[in-house]
Amino acid sequence: MTARSTASIFPAASSAATRQTPCCRRGRTSAVWRYLAAFSQDGTLCEELGCLSRKISRCAKLPLSAGKTRICLDVLAEQGLVQLEQRPKTLLIRLCADGRKVDLEKSPILIHLKKQKAGT
Repeated sequence: MTARSTASIFPAASSAATRQTPCCRRGRTSAVWRYLAAFSQDGTLCEELGCLSRKISRCAKLPLSAGKTRICLDVLAEQGLVQLEQRPKTLLIRLCADGRKVDLEKSPILIHLKKQKAGT
């Protein structure tokens, strides 16, 4: 981690949008993105999933399991914001958003999870 202030990186960590409990809502996915953008070196981060999850959870002040972190990463990859490469013990993450914004609510993964939760 660098000496950057986590308060400036995660200003809305306690807002209602980030405290949603279902699997991986936009607030959690955004928190994962903000962490990756802040702490990657040259747009790349290589970390063990559980360790990455704990770091993001601490910085964002959100409960975030390794499974939820992976779903968030998969959503970001699906939207073309990151590239994921699974290595034997670590996950290599490359940021590739180039300043582009996407509507995470249109993610097929999140749509499927919402439908599953609703029982449809």
